[in-house]
Amino acid sequence: MCPREWPEIFAAYCLELEEPPVQDQINKLQSHPDFGHPGQRGATVFTTFSCLDPVPRTCLESIDVTSDESYNESLEIYLSQVDREIDGFIAHGGRETIEHMVHQEASHRIAIMHPTRTGLSYTARIITRWMAYRLYDKALKRSQHDCFLLFKHLSCQPTLRSAAGWFFEGYVHDWFLQGGTFDADEIPIIDSMAPPLEFNTTKAKSGAPNYFTTPGNLADQVREIGGRGINPAVVQRYFLPHSQNYPSVDGLIFRDVKTLLLLQITLAQQHEIKSPGVAKLLKALPKTIKNVYFVFVVPEDRAEDYSKAQPVPGSGTINPTGEILHLRQFRLVFRE
Repeated sequence: MCPREWPEIFAAYCLELEEPPVQDQINKLQSHPDFGHPGQRGATVFTTFSCLDPVPRTCLESIDVTSDESYNESLEIYLSQVDREIDGFIAHGGRETIEHMVHQEASHRIAIMHPTRTGLSYTARIITRWMAYRLYDKALKRSQHDCFLLFKHLSCQPTLRSAAGWFFEGYVHDWFLQGGTFDADEIPIIDSMAPPLEFNTTKAKSGAPNYFTTPGNLADQVREIGGRGINPAVVQRYFLPHSQNYPSVDGLIFRDVKTLLLLQITLAQQHEIKSPGVAKLLKALPKTIKNVYFVFVVPEDRAEDYSKAQPVPGSGTINPTGEILHLRQFRLVFRE
């Protein structure tokens, strides 16, 4: 493991923390007895910032953070190199295997070696959700048909299933952003003739999603003037968490001022909704919300798996006020 210089350590802080490091944190790290010893410094930082190896470290070592000008210039160069590798991967229809991208001389810009449980071998994977979205976006611009074929190619490989899942998220996000009427079946599905839940989304202006960065930021966007309820103007808008994987929420829609739809987009055979992320959202939002519906958006080949009820939290674990919420769960099938 190579020693890190101070700019890299500072950048590592920025990767791990929601806010840049304050002076006390910087002083504490600099005063650490191992900080001045190159042989120990790398291990210390790696222990603190496990996200650093190998790809993020490659990125940090490639991007100069000494000044705004150097940062912008080197970041642009790095992302251009990433784009060229993505273009090559798309040109081969994804059939230039991911394994080819993690050999000794590879750049590790779009693929990573993920260790097995034993630690004696690895599987090659697409690095991040951002990278998969970038792949999806560039493939879609090249050809809708080829993009779909690439998605199918990824989804049939177990080690690339997560990348296929991110592709699927991209499809579903575009689906909702175009606006329209959607039907979701309540689960568990007991009566196939039962009327579905119908909800609408409005077409996003210029195709851009409504992003939120934190539960508080979402609350600021949707709260009615005066702060007591949900603004009717935001009903049917599609909201997405910005630049992060928000726990158990891939997107959300206010069906009406009292009903919140929480969307979980997944390729998994079963998916559990964890209570902490949902509880944080509800704590920040106006207390006029009475209904919370969990909507599992799945591909056609997972429809049968989601005819059964999924593990979801109870009202008491997600509502800080203790008031009983009306909870239901639904399956929305994305058909080819």
